[in-house]
Amino acid sequence: MQSVVEGLSTVAIAYYAVGLISPTIEPFVDPQHEEWVKAGIAPVVIGVVWLTMVRIRNRFKRDP
Repeated sequence: MQSVVEGLSTVAIAYYAVGLISPTIEPFVDPQHEEWVKAGIAPVVIGVVWLTMVRIRNRFKRDP
């Protein structure tokens, strides 16, 4: 059950992070390529969020 909650949390955090990053990069990207750039950013954000959650989980396992 905990892994399901962590997975859903990862998706939710990544979704909102992409939503926050998108407006900051829009002025620098050609409007024709805007959706492609957002699609490229999404896996990177998901990976960073997932790695961060793994590190947090491992830290709590080591420090009782």
